[in-house]
Order: sequence, then C-alpha cells, then structure tokens
Amino acid sequence: MNLFKEKITLGKIGYLNVLPIYYPLETQIIKNPFKIVEGIPARLNELASRGELEISGTSSIEYARNFEKYLLIPNICIGSNGPVMSVLLLSKIPIQDLNGKEIVLSAHSHTSVALLKMYLTSRGIDVRYRTGNVVESIKHKDIFGALAIGDEALYLQRASNLPYILDLGEEWRRWTRLPFVFGVWVVNRETYRNRPHDIKLGCELLLRAKEWGNRRLDLFAKIVEQKNILSYEEAILYFEGLIYDMTENYLEGLKLFYSFLFNHNLIPKIPKIEFIF
Repeated sequence: MNLFKEKITLGKIGYLNVLPIYYPLETQIIKNPFKIVEGIPARLNELASRGELEISGTSSIEYARNFEKYLLIPNICIGSNGPVMSVLLLSKIPIQDLNGKEIVLSAHSHTSVALLKMYLTSRGIDVRYRTGNVVESIKHKDIFGALAIGDEALYLQRASNLPYILDLGEEWRRWTRLPFVFGVWVVNRETYRNRPHDIKLGCELLLRAKEWGNRRLDLFAKIVEQKNILSYEEAILYFEGLIYDMTENYLEGLKLFYSFLFNHNLIPKIPKIEFIF
C-alpha cells in the first residue's frame, strides 16, 4: 500500500478469540501494511510496553499499568456480557471449599489473574497461588484448581476431569451487572507522534477488519470445527458470546475494573481513558 512509508507492526493475541479480526488482515481480504507479531497476552504486553509494537491487542490491565505509553483504539475490544468460555477457574472441589488450598495460575494473562484474585477475595476465599503449566499442574494431587485461559481453557473444559467450573466472564456480570473487557487495542504514543497519518489509517483498517469479521461468525465456526478444537455448534456459541465493540456499557465495565484494581492495590492509580480519535 503506497499510502504508507513503512510497515506497521501489529500485535496479535495468539488465541481463537481474535480470529474474526485478524483473518481478513492475514488473508489480505482487507489490504493492509501490517507486519503481524503473534504471542500470548503476557508476551504482547511486554513487547508493547517496550515500544516494539506500534499497534497491538493487549490485556486490559496492561493499559491500566502503562497508560501513559498508550492511546486506546475506540470501539474495539475483547469482552463478554456473560459466559466467555475461555477464562475459567477449574476445580476438583466446590469453589467455596478452596479456602486454604493451592491453585495454579496460567502465566499467559495478567488481566484474568487479577480478576480471579479480586473475585476470590470478595468471596472470602483465601487460596495459595502458584504460576505454572496449567495442563501439567492439575495432574498433581496437591493442586486443587487452575485458572486456564484462551484455547487452553476451551480444551480443558472438555478434556479434564475437573468437575467444578467457574466462568469469570459470567461471574463478573453477576457481581457487577456490567460486561467485562478482557482485552483492548492500543497505539504507542511515540509512534503516533512520529507517524500520525499512517497510524490513524492502520487503526481504521483494524476497525474495518473487525466489522468484516463480526458479520461472518459462521465462517469462523467452520474454520474452528475443521481444526477439531470445538464442534460447529460450540464454536458458534463461543463467538456469539464474545463482544468486539467497545460500546458505552463495556467502557463502564472497564472503568469499574480499573477502580477495583486500584482499590485492591494492584495498580498505583486509576488510568485516564484516552482514545486516539
């Protein structure tokens, strides 16, 4: 695309939940100048924080921790207003009986870890945490539960023998009566100062891709079925439970999450919400 002097480095969360957004970009259905870098949320958070990604999907908590470095892209997120299916606390015993027990946390996501800790604290459930390999850890008899996210959570809820499942998207809705925003898209402020025209056009292409994908969930359910991850019906249910539009209600949920983080001393101050346009 000759409108751009150089490529734009775009971070991509390496999970199925962003398939509707990145498929039209990676296939060039929507022509674009992106160099796509894929990784787990924690890795993208790190790269974005170091200024190595010009536009990126990140954990919601990454924006809260380093908002001075970023501008948010409006009207795009990964959220849910109920069950999200891919952010799960899996347990061998009833959740309320986990008090004093040890659970393992996925190292892949910072937002989900913070959400789980705040939720359990609010319920008076005091557990011991260990970060590690979720699939391997739950085989140990001294590990009573695990926080699984992304594709791993989709797999484990079908394949593991853990009978008690807490969907954190649904629990947040019950807790606050608001939707939850797990991921946002950010722009590096310095890059934007240096390349405002290119970055704005890149954001517009990302939003076009989101709109294209939002209208074709049936296509993505078929792709997931072919990968033998979920059945077609399960994939439809999964994608329909994900929200990619940052509406006012979702923004309110995000702001409340940031207030909770501050009140639990997980961030030093409540971030200023600032969009690129």
